[in-house]
Amino acid sequence: MIEEFIDTLEPMMEAYGLDQVGIFEEHGEGNRYYVGYTINKDDEMITIHMPFVKNERGELALEKQEWTVRKDGREKKGFHSLQEAMEEVIHS
Repeated sequence: MIEEFIDTLEPMMEAYGLDQVGIFEEHGEGNRYYVGYTINKDDEMITIHMPFVKNERGELALEKQEWTVRKDGREKKGFHSLQEAMEEVIHS
C-alpha cells in the first residue's frame, strides 16, 4: 500500500509544481494509522492523510475514503479525493 503512495510522489510534484513531497505515516489511537503526504509549501509543513486500521496480520486497510489537510495546527476534513485536498493546499 505504501508503494502506491510512493508511486504518486513525482507525478504530484509535477502536477502541482511542488518542490518537496514525502510520505506521511502516523500511529493514532489503538489500531488506527494515518497515511498520506507531507508537503513543504512557502516554508510551511502541510500534511494530507487518510485514516487506516491495522488488522491482526499487521496489514493496513483504508478506514474511510476521506482526506484531511493539516496545516498550522488545524485540520480540515472531508475531502473526497486527493485532488480536492491538493486544491485546498495549493489555494490556501
